[in-house]
Amino acid sequence: MAKKLPMMMVMCAVIFVTGWAQGKEVKESTEIVKVKAKKKVLALIKTWDEKIWFFTSKENPIKSLNGLKKDEIACWGAEHIERVFDFLDAVGIKYEDKAMRVIGTGNPIFSGMKNPPRLFITWSDYAQHLKGGIKVIFIEEQEKILVRTSSTIIYQAQQRLKELGYDPGPLDGVWGKKTERAVKEFQRDNGLSVTGKLDGITKEKLNLEELPSIKAQTRILFSKEKVL
Repeated sequence: MAKKLPMMMVMCAVIFVTGWAQGKEVKESTEIVKVKAKKKVLALIKTWDEKIWFFTSKENPIKSLNGLKKDEIACWGAEHIERVFDFLDAVGIKYEDKAMRVIGTGNPIFSGMKNPPRLFITWSDYAQHLKGGIKVIFIEEQEKILVRTSSTIIYQAQQRLKELGYDPGPLDGVWGKKTERAVKEFQRDNGLSVTGKLDGITKEKLNLEELPSIKAQTRILFSKEKVL
């Protein structure tokens, strides 16, 4: 009995060290990065199993869903493919076919990959196998509400949209339904997230100047009659 005791102690030590190492690996691989998303996207994800996680590269993490393409998303598990396409629809990403990039977790993912996905979807149990990957947490994007008053940036957008063949309505600097519809059409035609808002990437594509400062917008707000 006395001779067996040291061996049992060694085995316990090995089990302890192995468990500690695995726990450390999981902890390291589940660091997080927060990415803003629309309410529609968050509502969709909320309907999924809580063990379905999103991952991105630790070296080059995804910072925004704007400009994300279908080919930059991958998953592990055939059961996730339809979910990925639901996700694409919610984000507003266009696609021409139902082909999806599927990567087995037995392969090197992120670290060591020549063309790693920007976004990877799989079960949380596989987190420890994703070398160089970190978890993505989506948080609600606070939309900038453009007040329907006359403003220079809206006028510039209307003018530019009309030059490009869209119908933004009257060129009056007032944000209305026609202007919003024209913005959506422009976003859809240029592969952007279809929000109908003059977000940063849309303004960049339209070659618009930055929005006026808060003080400038306040002056506009009280110097022009609101259109409700």
